[in-house]
Order: sequence, then structure tokens, then C-alpha cells
Amino acid sequence: MNFVTCEPPALDTLEVSLFGTGIGEGLAIHLGNSEWALIDTCRADAKGIPLNLAYLESIGIDVTKSVKIVVATHWHDDHVDGLSYIVDRCQNAELVFPSAITCDEFHCIVQLYANQNYILDREKSGVKEMAKALQILMNRRETKPNIYRAPKRAQADHFLFRNSYSQLHAISPSSEAIQLATEEMAAMWKTIENQSSSTNKQSISRDSIAAPKRNLNAVALWLRWRDDKRVLLGSDLEEHGQPLLGWQAALSCKQFPDGKASIFKIPHHGSPNGDYNEVWNQIIRPDDPVAILTAYARGIAPRPSIEDIARIRKKTNQFYYTTLPSNTKEKYSSAVEKTISGIVKRRQSLRKYPGQIQIRWEDNKSIQIRYSGSAGKIFL
Repeated sequence: MNFVTCEPPALDTLEVSLFGTGIGEGLAIHLGNSEWALIDTCRADAKGIPLNLAYLESIGIDVTKSVKIVVATHWHDDHVDGLSYIVDRCQNAELVFPSAITCDEFHCIVQLYANQNYILDREKSGVKEMAKALQILMNRRETKPNIYRAPKRAQADHFLFRNSYSQLHAISPSSEAIQLATEEMAAMWKTIENQSSSTNKQSISRDSIAAPKRNLNAVALWLRWRDDKRVLLGSDLEEHGQPLLGWQAALSCKQFPDGKASIFKIPHHGSPNGDYNEVWNQIIRPDDPVAILTAYARGIAPRPSIEDIARIRKKTNQFYYTTLPSNTKEKYSSAVEKTISGIVKRRQSLRKYPGQIQIRWEDNKSIQIRYSGSAGKIFL
């Protein structure tokens, strides 16, 4: 894709760049002092370089040295497409993923250390990407121990990175989400034991295992830049109507969030189950914060819907998207298409034209926003 053309940010400039393809998203975050974080990832095509990595290389960043942390917020394929490529290239980076893991993710880890193929048959591409990334780290530990860094598990109230400019902090998954994931694995193992004892086999039907709910475990991130700048990166974390889970639990973290964010990566593509009013009320600035989101075009109900767009637009005049669902009858009715055409000034095919939103914020200056590809701003 054609990225926003520019020089690398100054050492003391905060940058948040969001990339989206319509079925994937990724972020590149300048943490200050030429140190970067890559949060999730997506590719324009199956053989392409991950967009956030390609962007850094396009502005002259040595990713082998400057990328310090790589975060897989959860193992859905639209968030980790090409992650193993990033882990392989960014040898100085620490890989972070949720402390709460689902059954098939646990199975993935078991198989890395086992001599034979065990149990489940539910691995999707996201979990396979997890296996590739962990295998790269295992090989690096054996062949290049001087540069090996063990993967880190993220959970609420957990520092992930800090330097003289910034602090990156996980505000999820909650302790309850981790406990539920542990109980899910225990139940899975009991089912396996019961079936193995009755059939004398080491395999189990995938229908016996509940489908994983990874959004429950997603890592939402809070970025503190010095004393006055805050960024909330919502991942796909959802609100579950329970104080110990999702956004309610994230808001009860003891250390962070501190203050109110001026930049908000909208959770879960703008869907209602990710958009919790108390997040806006408690930790987002009320005076036109910059809201950014990516689309999800799969299924019969693509996101964001026109209702999602209208709801979020009421919160801010600074609302940007990397992509929006394409102009097809299967996605939106003619009435909805007409409404979208009235508020969206530029719109292109999702997969062919990925989008980038670049936000730069220098000290003592206003936020600067540029975009390329399918990205644009919502007008109402």
C-alpha cells in the first residue's frame, strides 16, 4: 500500500499509526527515543509483509533494533496475520500475549513440546500463527541465546514497557478472565480423560470442546506519554455486564488508567459490545478526542454498522477509519448505502486498498492527523 509519506518522528514525538484491511488491523506506536511497539498486525495479501512492519521500514526504521515490544492482543486471525514474520525480523523485541489462553491455544503450546499430536483439532490460522511465533522463539533460545527474550504474559495492572518518554501498561485481561480460562482448560482436560479412558484413544471430537471466546481475554493497552498525553488502545475487549470482566474490570485497575486519553482506538470495530459508555465518561477526554477504528467485513453483519458510526460520532468530531465495509448488496441495504454515501467522502474497496491513519503529537503542539489508502474521516 502507499503509506503516509514522511520522515521518522522526532525522538520526543508520540506517534500512533493504525492500519486496517477490512479483515485485519495492526498498530505501530513510537514510544520515544526511536523505540517502537508493534501491536497486532495485518497484511494486504497472503504473502505480503505485515503493514505496520512495512511502514516502519518505509520511513527508514531499523526494525531489528528499534522495535522493542510486539503485542498480540489476542489470537484471532484478523489481529495476528503475519505476526510470526514480525517476531522473526524484530529480534530485539519482546513478544507479549494474554495471560488468559483458550483451550486451543493451550493445545498449541502442548504440541510444541510434545513428541506426538495430541487432542484437539480446532486450530484456526490465528492459533497456528501463535505456534509459529513461539517456535521461532524456541529456536532462537537454542541457536542465539544472546538475543533471546522469553515471551511475556500480559494481564491487568501490568507494566509492559517504559523509557524516559512513555509507559505502556496492560489493563486487561482481568484476574477473573484468567481464572475462567484456567477453568475452561481444566474442564477440557477432564473431558479428554473421560473419553480416553472409555475409548482408549488420544483424540477427541472438536464438537466436545466449546468454541473459544478470545475477546474476553484481549489485552487493552494504556499508554502514558510523560505527564500530559494518554492513549487508550481498546483491542477487541468487550463489555460483559459483569464487574470482574471486560471493560468494567479494566476501569477498576489500581495503577492505570491515570487521567484521560486524547487518542482512543475504538474496541471491536465499533460494535456495541465493545463500546462501553463508562469508558468515555471516565477515561476519555470530553473535548473531541481522536477516535480511530478498523472495519470487520466478514459475516452477515459487518462492522462498523451505520448505527455504530452514528453512536460514536456523537462522542467526538474527530472520528477516523482505516476502511469501511465495501459497497455491496450483501453487506448493506440500499437505504444504508445511501446514508453512508452522505457522510463518508472517500470510500474504496477493502482488500485492495488498505488504510493508514497516522497521528503525531509533538510537545507543546496540537495533534496532527494524516491518512492514506482507504482511510478517511467521518462527517455528520
